[in-house]
Amino acid sequence: MKLDGAVIRALLTAAERCGGAVNLGRRAGIDPSCISRYLRGKVGSVSDENWKKLRNFLQTISSDMGHEPALPVIEWRELLKDPGQLMRNGGVEQLVLRAQDLQMAPQICDRDLIVVHQEENLKAVPENKIVVAVFKPERECSGRAVCKRLRRINGDCWFFSDEPQGLFFSVGSEEILWVGVVLRKICEL
Repeated sequence: MKLDGAVIRALLTAAERCGGAVNLGRRAGIDPSCISRYLRGKVGSVSDENWKKLRNFLQTISSDMGHEPALPVIEWRELLKDPGQLMRNGGVEQLVLRAQDLQMAPQICDRDLIVVHQEENLKAVPENKIVVAVFKPERECSGRAVCKRLRRINGDCWFFSDEPQGLFFSVGSEEILWVGVVLRKICEL
């Protein structure tokens, strides 16, 4: 079975419902390291044997828990090409992003999958939360998406990396096209 976006989204939803990739693998009767490789996109297809187990398990879990749409998965490079897709996301308030680079290591590393909840604006984000923000075209780093920790200093918003040598800079709500709070990683990658 070819491993495409729809299959990965279904696996992500199942992993979240099961409490992670390891639990999904155990419950489906598949080596958890295989599930992890599927979720990371490290392989292009699922073996016939594993697909049969997964298909049966996914059908069982969907009927047990009621069907709900999978969260959309957005690759970071796609986000950089077209940040407007976050606004055209059909009113979905939560989505899954695949992080790129070591923006918030060690909490969020390259290729980690993170669940992000959209916020109205930067002022609505609680202090010290990790956020994903996309800048408006007017800013010098227009169209750039960052994953940073939000801190407020003397009433101003600042984005920080958790690494001591990481970037930090001030930012205003008027510079942000889209902002979301990182809720959790779906699985350790």
